[in-house]
Amino acid sequence: EYYDDLELRRQWMKTPWMRVFRDANTNEIVEVEGLLPAIDDLDPYTGFFLTISVVPELLKELNAFDVSHLYCPEGMWADPQLGVCTTGDQSTDHVYGRFSDEMVNRCVERGMGQACTTTFTLQTEKHTLHLHRWARGVYERLRGTSVCPAGLTLDHSVGFCVQKGDEINGEIDEAFGPFPRDLVEKCLEAGGGDSCASGKISLEFLRALTSH
Repeated sequence: EYYDDLELRRQWMKTPWMRVFRDANTNEIVEVEGLLPAIDDLDPYTGFFLTISVVPELLKELNAFDVSHLYCPEGMWADPQLGVCTTGDQSTDHVYGRFSDEMVNRCVERGMGQACTTTFTLQTEKHTLHLHRWARGVYERLRGTSVCPAGLTLDHSVGFCVQKGDEINGEIDEAFGPFPRDLVEKCLEAGGGDSCASGKISLEFLRALTSH
């Protein structure tokens, strides 16, 4: 209707949205300056992101689920789709980690007992970890279908799922693992203690670790 009846044709307007600086000798780009942040899907400095969902079967076929670099206590491995450490693929197997407040609340609301809130003490060669331990089937039912488990959002600046703290109550933002082994080691060296290997650390601390 707009095009045919009202003859409102699409028109383009020149808009300077990026300034490129080149080396005088090589002509290679050495710096780029954003000029019009209002055009957020064109300006690379506004933090504009697109989240694309990919069928897990395709990722497996592409061998995109290599988890050897992620830390989990001995006897378990990281499940990148669930975002936890697990002992197996069956619903009766266990998953370990530090779960979001929303996940714990969902568990309690469904009357699943003390396991919802009780932490399991796991003694490793180097650490004493206090983790949630749920049946895999329970965790899968409560988790939701988003990239991050219920109660967490993906923080693109660090690449991990984050739980926002209530500033009024003095709560801090926290990032959830499983984290890469080298990051866990760096965290320990920086004095982060056993929380480094538990799968939940302060977002501010994590940013400091990943900025070097």
